[in-house]
Amino acid sequence: MEVKGIFDGVVSILEKTLDFCAVRQKVIAANIANADTPHYKSFDLILGQKLQGEFQRIDLKATQPGHLRNFIGMVQTHSNHFSGRKPLQSNPQYQFVPLPPLTISPDGNTVDIDRQMSKLAENTIMYNIYAQILSKKFRMIKEAIQEGGR
Repeated sequence: MEVKGIFDGVVSILEKTLDFCAVRQKVIAANIANADTPHYKSFDLILGQKLQGEFQRIDLKATQPGHLRNFIGMVQTHSNHFSGRKPLQSNPQYQFVPLPPLTISPDGNTVDIDRQMSKLAENTIMYNIYAQILSKKFRMIKEAIQEGGR
C-alpha cells in the first residue's frame, strides 16, 4: 500500500486551514492592540485563490477573495518612530484586506473593538473545530494501522 494515500487532501487542507487561523489570530490581535493608535486602519485575512481552489476540490466552502495587501498600513506620526510598514511574507494562500470602517474615530483610526472581539471569538472557534477534525482524522489513520496489523 502506498503511504502517500493515507494522508488524503483533507489532511493537507486542514493543516493549511489551521495555519490560516493562526495567522489571522495575529492580524486580529494587531488590530486590537492598535485600537488607540492614530490613523491605524484595521485589516483582516481571507483565504487566497490557491487555498480556495483546494477547498473547492473537496467541496468545502471558503470566503471570497479580496484585494491583496503587501503591508499593514500604519502611519508614521513622528520622524523618530518606525514607519510601521512591515512587508508581509508573500503567501498565495492568504490575502490581507482592509476592513471597511463601521465608524472612524476623530484621529482616523478604523478599529471597532467589538467587531474585532467578535472576529477573535469566531476565529478561535473555527481553529478548535478544524483541530478536532484533524485529530479525529489522525485517530482513524492510527486505528486503521493498528487494526491492519492483526
